[in-house]
Amino acid sequence: MNCLFWNVNLDKLNSYIVDIVLENQIDILALAEYEDDMDDLKRMFISKKYDIYELENLGSRITVLTTFPPGSIERIVDKRHYLLFRIQHSNVGKIMFGFTHIFSKSMKDENDYTSKVGRMINMIEAKESENKSDYTLLAGDFNMNPFEKGMLQGGSFHAFPTVHEAKKNKRTVDEEVYKMFYNPMWKYFGGNNGVPGTYYTTPTHTYGLYWNIFDQVLYRPCLMDVVDNIEIKTKIKGKDLIEENKILVSDHLPLYFKLKETL
Repeated sequence: MNCLFWNVNLDKLNSYIVDIVLENQIDILALAEYEDDMDDLKRMFISKKYDIYELENLGSRITVLTTFPPGSIERIVDKRHYLLFRIQHSNVGKIMFGFTHIFSKSMKDENDYTSKVGRMINMIEAKESENKSDYTLLAGDFNMNPFEKGMLQGGSFHAFPTVHEAKKNKRTVDEEVYKMFYNPMWKYFGGNNGVPGTYYTTPTHTYGLYWNIFDQVLYRPCLMDVVDNIEIKTKIKGKDLIEENKILVSDHLPLYFKLKETL
């Protein structure tokens, strides 16, 4: 099961979208800030004989297309900044996917992020309890780096970068139990594994980064053996998406990840 998230920055990128989907045989495509011609995009896929369906948008900032027929997808929550749905996995059963595009840092501060994420986590954990399953994966433009409070704090995403700690599944602080996510995106900082982030900006304050990892994949520890091959894409069909720290197409790089069909 091949998945891709991309914040396309309101740009007209249908040809790039078709190319990256076909090149990677994408099954679940989630787009933030998509404002191109959807009918044209669908026609382009039809011309390539690629069967993909648009998930009806019920008010979210995320546009989803998938090779799974709409009737096979269980809709759970549709909010402005995120949506949740469940899809059958051939090995582990139903997985709850969440795709998000949280508001911009230009309009909000840290308190807004932790408040928003706290509400999201309450909803996610309620649905996990209702479904009696922790098979949950979140991806999208969080507009936070992995080290920020909204990503790490208990009561927020509580997403840890190390396998050993994340495999504890939860921790108790002052009699409160906090479930954990695993966040593998930390490995990209420093560029040792290729591109050092998904979004580049020149900081204007004394405290700031150039490369940020706003686009991330988080998942519950029980999915560690299922999620595979996370990759920040820097090329589409041989065409570069970055040049000397400048992102050439959109202002975010696409984020690819795969779920193994067999374990």
